[in-house]
Amino acid sequence: MRNQQKIIQYIHKYFLIILGLVIVLAFLWLRFIRKRLPRDIPFYFNIMGLFIIISLCLIYSFLIYSLLKKKKVNSYADIIKEILTLIYMPLELLDDFIKNYFDSNKIPYIFFSILEYLIVKTNIYYYSFVIFPRFVLISILVLDTFIFNQLFFIYKIIYIGLFLLFNAYFIYSLRKIKNNLEILLESYLSGGKVNIPYIYELYEQMRLEEKNNDPDYDDEDWQHEVPRIYVKLKVFLEYQLMCSTKLDYKLLSSEKIRQRIAKENNIDPQEFEENYYKYVQKTKDYLHKEMKKLLQLCYILKHYDFTHISMQKIKNIKLLIYTNYLLCWLYILIVSIHTLDINQIIIMLLRTFLSIQEPFSGIFIW
Repeated sequence: MRNQQKIIQYIHKYFLIILGLVIVLAFLWLRFIRKRLPRDIPFYFNIMGLFIIISLCLIYSFLIYSLLKKKKVNSYADIIKEILTLIYMPLELLDDFIKNYFDSNKIPYIFFSILEYLIVKTNIYYYSFVIFPRFVLISILVLDTFIFNQLFFIYKIIYIGLFLLFNAYFIYSLRKIKNNLEILLESYLSGGKVNIPYIYELYEQMRLEEKNNDPDYDDEDWQHEVPRIYVKLKVFLEYQLMCSTKLDYKLLSSEKIRQRIAKENNIDPQEFEENYYKYVQKTKDYLHKEMKKLLQLCYILKHYDFTHISMQKIKNIKLLIYTNYLLCWLYILIVSIHTLDINQIIIMLLRTFLSIQEPFSGIFIW
């Protein structure tokens, strides 16, 4: 029975990996590789073409609405997020399969320093890989739509969209590296926790968590004023990102990191434990180096998210771009709607809702 379950899981996993590869190849072929002929405006609509243009108009209307809305649009965004999660599942498995032998610990520290300069200090990365490609694409689309009345030049520079594709995958990979580093560092810390100075909010958070989860909880066991406390790595990272000052943290090693350092330095594990005082500084240096990389990556992603979602200057640029996209597709929809064969829609609706079944053969005659 267990073997059958393993076989089913194995088949399911590799089916999704192959599906992810097919999706990537199909997207690249449809978007960038296949030959496109100039398309005159107005379009000659069929039902599918009408559906695609209306969908584009609705998508850009929603994007504009979400930018103008001060509060986050939770209800629709959550639904879209769930749908995208199902779509992205094969792609995530494909990415994991490709990166199976990739060790995020081997990324040099200089890489994060360069990213910090490009994303945090200057925003060069965001303007180069997000704003510039979109600005070029919408500028050419506006010219094609309103000046030349023909989609021609947009097909010539469609490859610039690869910048946007690269950005999406690169930021996704950074988030994946951050999660992997966090999980790994947590396993390297004693109890998976970080020692920091006493902070009332974090201490109360831990106490209430213990109170809600432990039936034997006793308030007297908790000292309400202590010089230092141990918090989970994730809690420490979240608080440090919100805090303007750097916390004075201390890291205690677990057995796993000591075994790793012993292996990397060709030292017998038993000898390493017996003479740990000789290698304690090496262990501390390793932990602090990994924590520094993780914190820097967290700051980079936080700044990217702030730029992408909250920075008013970027929101205004996006609003301008999305509005022009909406105007282009609305114009194409309005000037092309007369080419749609109404009889074709009526027949499709009648066949959908008023199908007539022949009583003897069971064949639908309408």
